[in-house]
Amino acid sequence: MAIQIGATVSGKVIRISAEGTFVSLPEGKTGLIPAPHEGAVFSVGETIVARVVTTGEGVVELAFVSARVAGTADPFEKEFNRLNHVLQSCAPRSISPPSSQEPLLEERLKAWVKEAEAGLSRLRKHRGKRLSETIEGHEGRRNAKRDRNHR
Repeated sequence: MAIQIGATVSGKVIRISAEGTFVSLPEGKTGLIPAPHEGAVFSVGETIVARVVTTGEGVVELAFVSARVAGTADPFEKEFNRLNHVLQSCAPRSISPPSSQEPLLEERLKAWVKEAEAGLSRLRKHRGKRLSETIEGHEGRRNAKRDRNHR
């Protein structure tokens, strides 16, 4: 009997990934329940009932209907599989190493400290000159005023 669109089928969860939940169906076919399926939390080995949405080569897209209780499942195992599914669906797809072109934080800090020290030394050097020029300029003006007043 071929799997028809709209039919309700029973299958066993064989794998959970970021794309969705893969279910082993009768006749050796594999079904896929897409990942963002609301309110459905599956664990590997769980028997479920689903409705066939589309059929293709080797893979059948399913819509979750209900979970069938096939004996008592270990609560720890169910919780582990549920959390594992959540973590896998939230994990970044790829983690790229830091590029070799971007300098490391330590190198950037060393460059910043060197630049800051150079700026401070320039300020200290010019501050001394400015103060002495200011003092000499005031004394020169005072002397000029005094000379004018004494004439």
